Amino acid sequence: MTGGPEPTPGPRVDAPAAGRGRRLRRRRTLRALALALGLALALLAGEVVARVVGFEGSPRRYFWPGIYRADPETGWALLPDYRGVHVEYDHEAPTTTNAQGWRGPAWDAARAGAAVRVLCLGDSCTFGRGVADDATWPARLEARLRARGLDAAVFNAGVPGWDSRQEEAAFARLVDVVRPTVVVVAWLPNDVTERSVDKIPRTQVLDGQLVEDADRYQAWREREEGRAPRGSALVRLVRSRAKVLGARLSPRVSFDWAVDLPDDALTYSQAPLGRVFARARAAGATPLLVLFPRQEEVEDPASPARHHGRMAAFARAQGVEAVDLHARWRAAGPSPGRFLPRDPVHPTAAGYDDVAAAVADAGAFAPAGGTSPGPAPDERRP
Repeated sequence: MTGGPEPTPGPRVDAPAAGRGRRLRRRRTLRALALALGLALALLAGEVVARVVGFEGSPRRYFWPGIYRADPETGWALLPDYRGVHVEYDHEAPTTTNAQGWRGPAWDAARAGAAVRVLCLGDSCTFGRGVADDATWPARLEARLRARGLDAAVFNAGVPGWDSRQEEAAFARLVDVVRPTVVVVAWLPNDVTERSVDKIPRTQVLDGQLVEDADRYQAWREREEGRAPRGSALVRLVRSRAKVLGARLSPRVSFDWAVDLPDDALTYSQAPLGRVFARARAAGATPLLVLFPRQEEVEDPASPARHHGRMAAFARAQGVEAVDLHARWRAAGPSPGRFLPRDPVHPTAAGYDDVAAAVADAGAFAPAGGTSPGPAPDERRP
């Protein structure tokens, strides 16, 4: 028999307790897997539903693909034969241009031979950003004039981001092409506060987009191209709805030009507008000025908007009729469907149709020797 201490026995293992521990860990693992699987299936179902119902919005707005080309005189213009969309917060607006690089039907011989030829100059509100091709106010104006029995063709020469100086340059190119009988120029306060003489030097066209910060644009482009197509519809839905909700809970979105513009600032637009009016008359056309307001200017009585009255007075001094949408819409009262969601500048299709109604009622379209006719019975009003 050998000597020495006997070995100390280790802790006693309770076999039933060890089994219960293993089973508990297994159940927890299975529950975690089931939860992860359920979450994945729920997200997949949400993605499928978002795509099936056709949600096409975005947490930001842009043209896809890019719609712009560089222009040596105006800084930028529209690509010809463009086919794409403008991505809005809750929808995508199909957007096309014709072979001449303007929105709307081709400027063919049939349209060039119409008895009433209307040339519309302006920015994104004339272009009709955010609505389909047939819902822009120039398109609706043509429909209204034809409903009255007029042989009319309306030419949309609006380009997003343009101001009165760029529109003057475009008019010089187009006056002998269109040979207009009426020239309609749209004006907004940002024609003064977002001046092309300041914007053109800092803006470049990359991939058909207007870009001021190339590094930020490239980062955004890489994110967009890394998704198919343009990211998860469910994620876009959630982000878009969150932004819309945030806008409803916060003060209304406004732009830098939410100010009362003094007379000396307005001369930036008035000088080129005066030259357009004079050249239009020299070409045998009737000029017309349309004044677009912001949503705040329409719905908030405290919002400064005297610049609209000053611009209307300027037009009258030139012998030009002014269609003051600010006065028209303020008199009509707030309309929930007049402007696009989270956008106090661009009207909806219904808003653009009311613009067309106001322009169609102008004296420029009155019968010879008469007053402007009222709307035809089948004309739509929002």
